This record gives sequence, structure tokens and C-alpha cells, in this order.
Amino acid sequence: MPRRSSVRSPGAPKAGQKQQSVEEETDATPDPPSITITPPQNWEKVVDLVTDFRKTHTAPVDTVGCACLAEPELQIRDPKAHRFQTLVSLMLSSQTKDPITAAAMVNIQQHFRSNIAQLETSSTVSEPPPYFCAQSLLGLPDSTLNGLISKVGFHNRKTQYLKQAAKMCLEQHDGDVPASLPFLLSLPGVGPKMAHLFLQSAYGISEGIGVDTHVHRITNRFGWVRTESLPAGSPRKGARPPFGTGPEGTRKELESWLPRQHWASINPLLVGFGQVHCLPVKPLCSDCPVNDAGFCPTGRKIRKKGGTKMVSERTDLDFSSAPENLE
Repeated sequence: MPRRSSVRSPGAPKAGQKQQSVEEETDATPDPPSITITPPQNWEKVVDLVTDFRKTHTAPVDTVGCACLAEPELQIRDPKAHRFQTLVSLMLSSQTKDPITAAAMVNIQQHFRSNIAQLETSSTVSEPPPYFCAQSLLGLPDSTLNGLISKVGFHNRKTQYLKQAAKMCLEQHDGDVPASLPFLLSLPGVGPKMAHLFLQSAYGISEGIGVDTHVHRITNRFGWVRTESLPAGSPRKGARPPFGTGPEGTRKELESWLPRQHWASINPLLVGFGQVHCLPVKPLCSDCPVNDAGFCPTGRKIRKKGGTKMVSERTDLDFSSAPENLE
């Protein structure tokens, strides 16, 4: 059964009331969405199948994902520093594979690690603190920080972004990263994906879904959303996606129908599935629990002929050039 969407006209603002821009972030509860999407059939069964698969298939996101990279000892000693490190790991992760991000985080941590022993022998903390936090990062020369993160994508730009973010955290929140979506989105280089993943990891708050290239790719393949950008001349025709294309369109469409209790878990679930199985190029469709159950309407189709599995490919989807993470 095809999915249906309906659009309701938004109400006009009251007399004297300024109409709020849809891009403006506020702390108020948002109005109900103006677009209603019918959830795709069997999505819960697909989640169960992928969850069972992931129980026996470890992926990089499980061991070196951004939620794992802050120094655990600081979670008690200095929660502000722990949250700041989580933010830094997310900012480094944009268009960078998880193992590369993890290595860059270790480089920064080891740069300060020789001094962290002072925490065990001193009751006072020096200025700046002798470990990786907003204040100490801001004190690093740009060339030193750039060298420590030189393997990540766009490291020159990220060096400046990290310095600016550290300065903003120090000046506005005493070195902390608050549980504030507007503040997070005001940081240079931080978009909705990073902001939502930070809130989930640092505070256990799910205000939205973190959509990277894996979530974007796989949800399009499953038919949960239709937000992929098609190559020029694609034979497929259809109505314009109601929430737009790209990861932001995917986020908005998923949030319109996926129950909120799945918002935090759907990212690591699908990211891991995409890292080890539903690959951008040559996905392992011949051994896929979702495909075997008949719940993957797009991507490669498997059929049996004379006892041999044959694979036919779609030509209108191409994720081969997508980076590891999108922001």
C-alpha cells in the first residue's frame, strides 16, 4: 500500500503577533507538524530484524563512536570537561570515519594526559586545568591543535571551529556545553545531526533524530523516507518529497512518524548496520535479514533461479561518493 501524506494550511498569526520563521529555534514546544505521514508498513519488524542482527555484529560505532570517546574519569571529576570532549568528538566526526575521529581524540587526550595525574595528588585545579577541557583547548596554539587532528576531514577549518566553540562555551557557560539546542546550533560547524546526538549522549535528551549518511541511505533503501537526491536524468518520477531532500529531509520525515522512544536508538542501530552490512557500494543483500524477509522494497533485489541467487541492481540510487558522516 503506498504511503500517503496530507498537507494542512498553517493558521495565520493573531493580530499584532509576529509570525515565527520555521528556521528559528526556541525552547518552546513546537507546534504540531503541518504534514502527516502514514508510517511505512512493517517498520517495527524491520527494527526488530536489524536489532537482532546487530546483537551479533559489532560495528565501529559501537567501540569508537562519538559517544565512547570522552575520557571516562572526567565524568565524575569534571562533568563539564566530559561534555566538552563529547562535543569535540562530534565536531571532528563530520565527513570522517569513526576510527579516524577516535584517533584524533586520543591525540588530544594524550597531549594533556601527562598532566592529568595532578588530579590525583592535588586538591586544587590549576588554571588552565591540566587536562582536555574547553579552557585548555583554547590555550593550545592553532598549529598544535591542527597537527593533533590532521587526519580528520577539513582539519584546518575544524581547528578554527573548535577554538571558537571553546571560547563560546567558556564565555557563555563557564566551559560547559549546556542542554540547549539553540546554543548548540549557534556553534560553528554544528548542525542538527551533531546537536541531537550530543543531547542524547551527554544528557539523555531526545529532541530529534541524528541523521548521518548511513541513516539517510538506509532509510531510503527501506522505503521509510523518499529523500534521496537522484542523479540527473533519473527515470524515476514522483512528487517532490514533502520535507525536502538530503539528511535534513530524512530527519524531518522520520520525526513525523517514528515514535519518540526510538529517536535515540535509531542512529547507532542503523549506523552500525550501514558500516558492516548495508554498505554504500555492494551492500550484502544476499545475506540480509531485512531483504530475506521481503521488507526491503528498494536497493538490490534478490531472486532465486535454478537454486542460484541472482542480484539485480537499482541504477537510480548512488551513495558511493557519500562521506562517512554528513552535517
